[in-house]
Amino acid sequence: MTEVAAREPGTGTMGSHGERGLVTVEFIFGIILVIAIITVVVSVIHNPAVGQLMLQLLSWILGLIKGVKA
Repeated sequence: MTEVAAREPGTGTMGSHGERGLVTVEFIFGIILVIAIITVVVSVIHNPAVGQLMLQLLSWILGLIKGVKA
């Protein structure tokens, strides 16, 4: 009997069906994140005011993380 045939269901290295679904969700989330980043970069290139807004937003977020008012 081969190694694959000897395995019991659910004990293989591929994981259960739910874990494979999680990988799919993570992949989709990654694609959406890349599209969002590309959208922001294109917006900054075409409109400098958007770039200034993004810098202010980033400064505000870093201020929140550091506990300092921005």
